[in-house]
Amino acid sequence: MENIDRNKYYKKDEEGFMIYLISRLYNDLQINTALLKSTTDQDSILSDNAEIYLFKILISHLKEGLKILGIMKRSPKYNNIFNSWISSNQIIKKLFEDISDELENPKEYPDSINAKYLEIRNEVFHYCIQDPSDFECYKTCQQDMIDENYDICLEIDKFGKYAYEIGVDVPLTKNIFTIDAMGEVNKLQNKVVILLKEILTDYYKKTA
Repeated sequence: MENIDRNKYYKKDEEGFMIYLISRLYNDLQINTALLKSTTDQDSILSDNAEIYLFKILISHLKEGLKILGIMKRSPKYNNIFNSWISSNQIIKKLFEDISDELENPKEYPDSINAKYLEIRNEVFHYCIQDPSDFECYKTCQQDMIDENYDICLEIDKFGKYAYEIGVDVPLTKNIFTIDAMGEVNKLQNKVVILLKEILTDYYKKTA
């Protein structure tokens, strides 16, 4: 553990601000990865629910992270910072090229992971009873589950009381909780984590 003067590291300029955001994103992704691994190492129904929940959190972190990196890439305010990173580190340059489509508007890049899976971020954390479209979505989702013979799996405790439901998110999120989808999202996450680590390492060496 190394202590660095805060004024020296998080400078009161655009670069300091961007490093602050990147540091937060990197830490969140690292914590999420560790928690997901510890959950998948367990064999229980409750851990299955936890894995789905943590994957929802991962989608949210990635969505926000791609927005940050996209702004950093496109905004004239960060041109000098961005250019200094890609010119001095070939790994950073290559990773930015690899995820270039993910940093753009998902509507313009429908084949991107961002468009296919991460756009659901708002829906999975959206509870609403006032918007009529929510009720229509609910009815459609439930009918899909009926058509596919999905039963409701409740866990009832020894006192006969409701404990929890298994897979309550399935109707809304079944398209992203597949092996292929999770594999694609995790692959993108790995690239983003390596990219952030390279940026933070370069910055640390410059300020140490």
